[in-house]
Amino acid sequence: MSTKDHQVFVIHGEAGTGKSVVFSSLFNTIQELSKDKSSVLYKADNYLLVNHGEMTKTYQNIANSLSHLAKNRFEKPTTFVNKYTEKQADIVLVDEAHLLLSNRDAFNNFNYQNHLE
Repeated sequence: MSTKDHQVFVIHGEAGTGKSVVFSSLFNTIQELSKDKSSVLYKADNYLLVNHGEMTKTYQNIANSLSHLAKNRFEKPTTFVNKYTEKQADIVLVDEAHLLLSNRDAFNNFNYQNHLE
């Protein structure tokens, strides 16, 4: 991707209103475009993060049934942050963002200030 600007978009909604469905569909489209040579997203490094074990498994199971999705593109935030200390991903979607850590948490092996940094 060519832009260096960072953008944050927030989707608000009550439980059960379909936010995860929106994320799943959006991520599916983003991943399709990242494999399309004519797309501005071609070869983009994209991830969907969710800090809830069962939702992570659900997303990874979805990846099993779709050829353009890979299980390793669905991560927990701490795992992702610990991997990406030296480089940046292009697009990161965060489902269940209210579960992001805002302080160091040695119990969860998170030694940075917060997940969003």
